[in-house]
Amino acid sequence: MEHYQALFEPDRKAGGYVVTLPDFGYGVTQGETGEEAMDMAQDLLMLTIIDYIREGRPLPAPSRRRGAKCHSVPLTALQSAKVDL
Repeated sequence: MEHYQALFEPDRKAGGYVVTLPDFGYGVTQGETGEEAMDMAQDLLMLTIIDYIREGRPLPAPSRRRGAKCHSVPLTALQSAKVDL
């Protein structure tokens, strides 16, 4: 499975990062550090994919976004295997 991109926006008021998944059009999470934000982004991605699968909707194609605020979000091997099934 290809990796999806997440947009990591610094939260200047509260600190940390607000993370969204542009390819899906909904969902938001946050983390106090870059590492925590990435962990939360992985959880958000998996939950969003599960929603799509339950609703019988096709997954969107991963975009090729670039820039300092975009980061590739990998799923764990187990999560990726579940999605591929």
